[in-house]
Amino acid sequence: YLQLPMFADFSVAESAATAQIMRGLGYTWPLISAIFADAYFGIFNTLLVTALIYMAALILITIAGSADAFADWMVPMYFYVLFPAGFGGIKSLVNIMGANQFHPVIHKGEISGYYLIFYICVNIGAIASTVIQVYANELKDQYELDPDGASGPALYKAFVVPAAVFAVGIVVFLAGRSRYVYR
Repeated sequence: YLQLPMFADFSVAESAATAQIMRGLGYTWPLISAIFADAYFGIFNTLLVTALIYMAALILITIAGSADAFADWMVPMYFYVLFPAGFGGIKSLVNIMGANQFHPVIHKGEISGYYLIFYICVNIGAIASTVIQVYANELKDQYELDPDGASGPALYKAFVVPAAVFAVGIVVFLAGRSRYVYR
């Protein structure tokens, strides 16, 4: 997406550098979110905040994928701030939040089963989201006219489904908050 003229019009080198910086920042955020969770706000609150940041990233990339709504500030905001903070925070906390729902002694054997199922679901979700994004982006009616009359891909279609599914996930997460074990 970074190389498309209507999106960022980056060169291959600029695209690769942006992706690498984003990954580096994303793998730094688990440390930061762990500090926030352990020392200040707790796992639930920190996970909720990072989920909302990630939701903001998904909304931004969805909006940025429209030729009508794209603005230059969206690329650095998404790739350098919202996405790394969101996925990095979630990455370090969501599995711990789930494991905390088991008693460490009574459910000792079930915790390993939880992690197995958790990572199977994570990988199925990653595969499904990739397939959905590719399919959504390949739809025949993916082209729309931008304000200058030039045709460009309607990239937002590839991000609507993940944003909607993630929004439902946040609602489900919040709905269960009275039943969670907080440690």
